[in-house]
Amino acid sequence: QSLDGFEFVEGALRMCGKAQNKDLLGLRCDVWRVSLEVEDDLESAREFIHFRLQETMDRIEALRVEAAPLLRLAAEGLASEPPEGDGGGGGGGMRPPGGDQVHAQGSDFATDAADGAA
Repeated sequence: QSLDGFEFVEGALRMCGKAQNKDLLGLRCDVWRVSLEVEDDLESAREFIHFRLQETMDRIEALRVEAAPLLRLAAEGLASEPPEGDGGGGGGGMRPPGGDQVHAQGSDFATDAADGAA
């Protein structure tokens, strides 16, 4: 909300001298009006944050439901995998179908270190 020319001139003329009760009452009304606007803005922000938080929680739950079968399969695969030989504890992890562990470019540092490639 902005001032028109008349309000500006009237305000400028009142700046000289002592404040009158009507001026103080006007100021209190202005402060009250701004306070109501701030309360409305805060309520809008609260509602927006609540909506976004609920939306995020819903998305997390959907991802959890989607990932559950995959995590279950991975856990079952790890549980059914025979223990590694006594080769020094290096390498570990799931084996790809068809045999030995694959060492591709970009493999993790621990596997490379165990193989002496680091």
